[in-house]
Amino acid sequence: MTDSTLAQAEALEELLPDVVRALFPPSGDDPFSDLPLGQLRVLRLLWKSPRTPSELAKTLEISASAIAQVLSRLEAADLVLAESNEHDRRSKTVELSEHGRCLMRQRREARARRAAETLRNIDEADRSALIAALERLVSSCRQTDVDED
Repeated sequence: MTDSTLAQAEALEELLPDVVRALFPPSGDDPFSDLPLGQLRVLRLLWKSPRTPSELAKTLEISASAIAQVLSRLEAADLVLAESNEHDRRSKTVELSEHGRCLMRQRREARARRAAETLRNIDEADRSALIAALERLVSSCRQTDVDED
């Protein structure tokens, strides 16, 4: 790794949290503003697709007992549903409840509106380049994760 690459990586590490905080500041219209980060991470994963508790634990790199506690709290708040797998009754599949899906939709729409307000200040070519660069960054991260396995 070159000194230049390391310096850029350090700049990125410092910059990305500031970007997220600037684009998505805490707001009163976020229905999950009081939710612990671990629970929010689970909801974000379930937004994409239903998963088993073991898949969630593996993805989040937490223990089975920790994911069970998180899911229990989310179920009590009527944000997720855990149903027995039709093929294997010992296995459960977790998905967002209708209430959880509605709140996630509201949150994502509010965050998208906030990002759109900011993006209006950047010309179209730069916006497209930014999105493309971030997509390549995520793809590179996923490739690096696969290579390390």
